[in-house]
Amino acid sequence: MADSTFHTGRHRQTTAELDAAEQEWWERNWDLEERYCWVQTRGVQRLLRSAYTRRITGRLTRDDVVVELGSGTGWLSDLMRRRAGTVIGIDPSPSQISRSQQDPDEQAPRAGTDFRVGSYESLSEVPPPSVIVAHAVLHHLSSAEIDDCLRGCAAALSPGGRLVLFEPVAAPASPNASRSYSAQRRLEDLPHSFAARGWRRLSAEESALRRRLSDRPAQPLPFGPSPKETPLVRGELESHLHRHGFSVECMRPYLVMSHLVAQEMLIAETSQPRFWKLAKWPILAASVVLDQTMIRSGRLPAGAWVFTLFECQLVAGSVEVPRAG
Repeated sequence: MADSTFHTGRHRQTTAELDAAEQEWWERNWDLEERYCWVQTRGVQRLLRSAYTRRITGRLTRDDVVVELGSGTGWLSDLMRRRAGTVIGIDPSPSQISRSQQDPDEQAPRAGTDFRVGSYESLSEVPPPSVIVAHAVLHHLSSAEIDDCLRGCAAALSPGGRLVLFEPVAAPASPNASRSYSAQRRLEDLPHSFAARGWRRLSAEESALRRRLSDRPAQPLPFGPSPKETPLVRGELESHLHRHGFSVECMRPYLVMSHLVAQEMLIAETSQPRFWKLAKWPILAASVVLDQTMIRSGRLPAGAWVFTLFECQLVAGSVEVPRAG
């Protein structure tokens, strides 16, 4: 059975209808996620994410066979293939795999990484990996699917293999949210407040982008925006990992709000590119500092998503856990 210790609003089991809705959501919104909401630009990636992406890539060697689950358009696989001998990207979306096979800079086939359509169920079809990486994937799964995914990872990994996960963990209730969080919210709101005061005009492109963002099906906080998306709670993922023979070597938080601030800066840039291209860098640098201040203090509003890197080792002789359902 799936782990029933935690009740977070996560679906215990998925359905064909729910899976179809999730897939349709990504097909409709992938470009928003790619350009504004998560992947963003290479410069923003380096500023916001280099601390944890360097940690992921820093331990890779030319002897490693790396599989990235949920590889999307391949931005993280690109970083890992500079260090690893073999990188295989797996994603359930045929259109995402088609995009990942093209070099975004040269509009030509991307070399060096084997991208293929599939899911964690496809792990038996690839060479035994020494490292499996899943970046913001598991929180889009039901509890039973998380169990099945980790079971598949444990079965596929070569002896002594590692599992690296980057997932949002909902912050527990804190007596007082820090001033840093309030400052982050003000930074995130800058483009809105400038427009409300008449200090800037919205271009047709920005207006269309904001309509698309607001038209996405809203789910009650802290869930969404995609139909199956649910943040983890403290201890939830660790429980699943231990059940499937993984020890958690390191668990370190990295992001809270800075990627949301970046989203607003990038969208505003479509209206006033010259101003926001200059303004976003000091704003984002301040946002990164505020993120780290909040993480160190632990004073976060209940439910805030804290994106956390989990580095796990497969324990030799682990016990097989019966399949859910």
